[in-house]
Amino acid sequence: MKKGWLFLLILCTIFGGARNALAQAQPMLVSQPVYEGMQFFVCQPSWAPPGWYMTYDGYPVSQGTGGVWYYGIPSGETVMPSAYVVGSVIPAQIPLVPFTQIVSAVSPIPLVPFWLQNPDFLRVAGWHLLVDRMGMLERPRVPLAWKGDSPPCVFAWTGKTWYKMLAREGESAGEVLRRHGETLQTFVRQNGFLWNDADTPTLANQAAVWGFLWMGRMAPLNMW
Repeated sequence: MKKGWLFLLILCTIFGGARNALAQAQPMLVSQPVYEGMQFFVCQPSWAPPGWYMTYDGYPVSQGTGGVWYYGIPSGETVMPSAYVVGSVIPAQIPLVPFTQIVSAVSPIPLVPFWLQNPDFLRVAGWHLLVDRMGMLERPRVPLAWKGDSPPCVFAWTGKTWYKMLAREGESAGEVLRRHGETLQTFVRQNGFLWNDADTPTLANQAAVWGFLWMGRMAPLNMW
């Protein structure tokens, strides 16, 4: 496997997941013994079968002989190890099946909301150069992501994409939101997006898994 692909795979497998809507999920750093120096994070949702973990991009993995990590594949009403070693393939190109699809095919899991299965939403997890905190905007009720007291930009989830609001020099996150508020409202209405408040604890938990501060419910007036 070319080093470039391996490096890309390591970047894509920064793993996260929610144990449940209220509990704190703790990512665990593991090593892949067949690739010297390869390490990645896994965490274990409460609904996962014993011994199985879920990746940030949604794929099941487990350890086999010698501690080697393998991707999982559907088998009836459960999941079983495949022949694909973690680090040897890009799972979306096989394609392997995301963990949530395997489990929800057996019985719906209300603790795994749609946005946690949406690759466009999950892109925020890799934006550490631009994001170090997340919160929930009061009106419209949408997830927010930004960095620091004077961020270069503020991201708002509109139901389909992250709307990037560029800041002017010295602006706070609240000032950016006030200036872009009308446009944000328009995007949210066009997409017919309505945030489910029951998902907020799960998002707060997920933000912590990704290494972001959770700032709670926010309005432009209380965002510095």
